[in-house]
Amino acid sequence: MVEKLNERFGMDFTEVDQLFFDLVRATADRDEEVVEVAQANNFSDFSAFFG
Repeated sequence: MVEKLNERFGMDFTEVDQLFFDLVRATADRDEEVVEVAQANNFSDFSAFFG
């Protein structure tokens, strides 16, 4: 994932950043409110939830 982000957006994320992203996703996957919002909305509405 970080390779794609780096290539697409000119970022310089590392493997350590990838571990952080993985942790955030794992945490969100266990959060009932996040899962409910993700399932009930299209992507733009879902991403707006996180402001």
